[in-house]
Amino acid sequence: EKLDQFILNKWVGIPFFFVVMYLMFMFSINIGSAFIDFFDIGVGALLVDGGHHLLDGHLPVWLVTVIADGIGGGIQTVATFIPVIACLYLFLAVLESSGYMARAAFVL
Repeated sequence: EKLDQFILNKWVGIPFFFVVMYLMFMFSINIGSAFIDFFDIGVGALLVDGGHHLLDGHLPVWLVTVIADGIGGGIQTVATFIPVIACLYLFLAVLESSGYMARAAFVL
């Protein structure tokens, strides 16, 4: 009850919301950044370096380049965002299940 009064206060609720959002983004970026190299190296080894093994199958060089460097490189770039976005969704789920997001929507 006291926590609701604090969070729902119009003078304290909005700065508290900004602090919570800042902490959520800060932790998402810091924790997610620890796993970016893992995804970058793993997907790169699987798709980009693995795609170059298609040359053993006597495929044309241009096709292997398109598959390995083009498609594989694009997927590798997108895969590096997965840890940060996953952490962001995890923190948003925690805030939503705690009921804070409904209170924040009421204040705003």
